[in-house]
Parts: sequence; structure tokens; C-alpha cells
Amino acid sequence: MIPEATKPSFTERMQQKYADLKAKPGQMRTVHNLKFIVLGDRGVGKTYLCEALPYNKAVKISSGLVQVSADEQVKVELHDSVDNHLPPSFLKGAIAALLVYEVSSRESFDGVREWFQRAVEIASSQMLILMVAMNKDGIDRAVPTSEGQGLANELGLLHFEVSERWESLNVIEFAVKDIFTGVQSGKF
Repeated sequence: MIPEATKPSFTERMQQKYADLKAKPGQMRTVHNLKFIVLGDRGVGKTYLCEALPYNKAVKISSGLVQVSADEQVKVELHDSVDNHLPPSFLKGAIAALLVYEVSSRESFDGVREWFQRAVEIASSQMLILMVAMNKDGIDRAVPTSEGQGLANELGLLHFEVSERWESLNVIEFAVKDIFTGVQSGKF
């Protein structure tokens, strides 16, 4: 077993993997496997967001490939939290968290702070956290977009509002590309 002090960090491992793959041009390569966790109150659309990628209902995990450059792709896993129980093992290895609330539910929006605190307490300080507002078309809003954006600004998070599955995939792709760019630049 490698002593903890000499183990390369996640960032070092990903940067090395990226450097190794860059040395072999001309073919589509899967650069890394990124784990995202999807958090929020019950019924806000976490599973719907996860279903933007092929979803395994038995284990509550979806996975798929996201193209990040002309010849590189990243395998993404979305881990769907199914209840308020959030063991530390659930967050282990996660590079990003999606905090989800439903715009028609004041209660789910009010819960975002608690989900944020729980993620910050357990997760890596380098974890990217995004706030995602699920907007089911035709339902009256309880939370204006400006209020969601305001809370995201206060917490230092990016805020997205999605209503369709393709928009959910766009949020996931944005997060993956931001992480990938951050690793390349040394941000992570």
C-alpha cells in the first residue's frame, strides 16, 4: 500500500492521464471517468436530470460519454441520491455536485442551503457545485429566477434552469467541460 503522503492526488492523476493521452494523437480517447452526485429534496427532478444520460434504475446511476474536444471524451457517472441519507461514501470520488430544486416548490428551494452545507462538509474543497432549477412547464412558479440566481451568487455557485431533457444534458456537458478545462489549466 502506498503511504498517503506519497499518493498522487486526483488532480495529479488526471493531469498525468491527460498528458499521456495527448502524446497519442489521431484517435478518440476517453480521458477520465468523472463522478457527479445529484442532491436535492425528494420529487424535485433529480432522476429526470440523471436520465439525460442512460440511466440504470436498479443502482440509481447513469453514465455516458461527453465529448470535450475534437479527439477527447470523458465518461460521466451521475449518482442519484434517493433520500436524505447522505453517507460520506456517496460523495467519495465525486468531482461535482448538482444541487437540484423545483421552481414550483418553495420548500425545495429553501432546502438548497442545507444540501450545500452537507456537500461542503463531506466533499473535497475542489468539488464543483452547480445549482439546478427544474422547471416543469405549465406549473406556477414559487421561486423567481432572480431569487434562484441570487442564492447561487451568494453561495458562489453557477445557476442553471432547465425544463427539458436536452437542457439537462447541456448542464452536464457544461460542468464536464469546465472541470476538464480546469484540470488542463491546473485549476483542479
